[in-house]
Amino acid sequence: AMSKDKIDAHNKDENASGENDISIDDDSDDDGWAAEDNEWDEIAKEREVAARKAVRVRKTSKSKRRSSFLKVRKTRTSSLDVETVLCRDDRVVMVRPSMGAAGSAILTNRAIIFNPDPNAADNNDDKQWGASNNIDADSKEEGTSINDKVKYNPANRKRRWRLENIRRMYLRRYCLVSCAFELFVSGGEVVFLVFKGDPQVKRRDTMYGTLYDLLERRVQRFSQPLHLSPQRFFTQSGLTRAWQSRALSNFDYLMALNTMAGRSYTDLSQYPVFPWVLVDYKSNHIDLSDKNVYRDLSLPVGALNPKRLEEFRHRYETFDDDQIPKFLYGSHYSTSAGVVLYFLVRLEPFSQLHVETQDGHFDVPDRLFSSISKTWEMCYTSLSEVKELTPEFYSLPNFLRNESGCPLGTMQDGKVVNDVHLQPWANDSPEIFVDVMRHALESEYVSEHLHEWVDLIFGFKQRGEAAVEANNVFYYLTYEGTVNLDEIDDPTLRHAMQLQIEHFGQCPTQLLTTPHPPRGRTIRVPRPLYLTFLGQHSHFNRPNGFVGIADL
Repeated sequence: AMSKDKIDAHNKDENASGENDISIDDDSDDDGWAAEDNEWDEIAKEREVAARKAVRVRKTSKSKRRSSFLKVRKTRTSSLDVETVLCRDDRVVMVRPSMGAAGSAILTNRAIIFNPDPNAADNNDDKQWGASNNIDADSKEEGTSINDKVKYNPANRKRRWRLENIRRMYLRRYCLVSCAFELFVSGGEVVFLVFKGDPQVKRRDTMYGTLYDLLERRVQRFSQPLHLSPQRFFTQSGLTRAWQSRALSNFDYLMALNTMAGRSYTDLSQYPVFPWVLVDYKSNHIDLSDKNVYRDLSLPVGALNPKRLEEFRHRYETFDDDQIPKFLYGSHYSTSAGVVLYFLVRLEPFSQLHVETQDGHFDVPDRLFSSISKTWEMCYTSLSEVKELTPEFYSLPNFLRNESGCPLGTMQDGKVVNDVHLQPWANDSPEIFVDVMRHALESEYVSEHLHEWVDLIFGFKQRGEAAVEANNVFYYLTYEGTVNLDEIDDPTLRHAMQLQIEHFGQCPTQLLTTPHPPRGRTIRVPRPLYLTFLGQHSHFNRPNGFVGIADL
């Protein structure tokens, strides 16, 4: 073994010999490895940049770093991050124009979920139903299904709507019973849920109130609170004042009235109602400044023809029944099959629904909607027709064209039913027809008298002595509160009454019990330059060369 001193001496000798063998230039920066080191550094930088792009690394500022420690961090086990069920109901029907699906409605702290029941078709005859298809749980227990033609559709998949996507919500009625609510979701989707089985109103109120409390404050502002009736909700909305000051157009105000009164595009038995405005459907030209081309909006359709009204009045005076109150009109101004499917037969899904109600084929060609002038003449003279219009007459030209190529047949006079035949002043153009109808709806004459029509449909002339004086009395089953289906023990009678309510018309919810105020006057301004170039069109002409703000 060598001593420590000998080892140190041996190392000094090796270092000295190494210094003599290798000469190092202290002034030189290149040690032989510099080029290779720079190359590896560039590769490392490129890899770091690629890695940052892949994981999208972004450095937070110091303020965000400090504030992040103050916030509550959500974890998988945190109660803030777990979706919990707040309310559930297994006897719910989701109503759609094409059909209804029975299932369960589940409300969580994040979303409302509808789960259809795959066994819904086991309790019916496996047949399709027409305008609106729903399932009555009580009738199943009794052995009789009110919707015995409901058919389960495999397309009725599980649906989920996040709470932050709900824009507004309203209480709704179904078959004249306040047992439903309607959600308006971002993207244009509408959800209509009906609660079946006792106590249906209480169960609806429970889920509706819980859902309302979960919505944001800005959404609650435009939604109907549970404790407010439609009348009070409409009064507090300020819509009438906005219409009076001409901040709302006539079309928008009518749509708002329909929404407040429970009318919905989803339930065809409660489709939105719009008035006939014009009466001239034969002239080659039409002048909207002429008051003679407009309908008397203070009278219902059934009272527009004095001769026909005399027959209605005679039948009303001579009618005597212990159980059925007197009525003037046996038909209604808004029904699922007689109005909605009649006018919209050329549009889907209404074409298919029309075929289903006619046992697999279209109706007789002579009874189909084929001409505007013929339809108006029928509503003016026939004892069985008192139709009003739908919003499409003032907004959607497509319903007048047979774009789907539906085989509508040939009438007895040899004419093929295809597109709707328009009056001469429309020049066979659905766009011109809808444009003129919209301008007529927004005209000064209609603005001055529209409140009179509102009194008939939504106001104080809808019911009572005022309705009798205005010749505005319909069959008693079209009014809310006149019959309670739950109190009828006979299943056959109950079935017949529900079919009557669903398919033969329902009056909207009464919003006003006093006369509706008229609209404010138009503020006159000089005629804009661009209207000078449009003056060649007859429906833009004004007798005084001025135009109102509503026309701008």
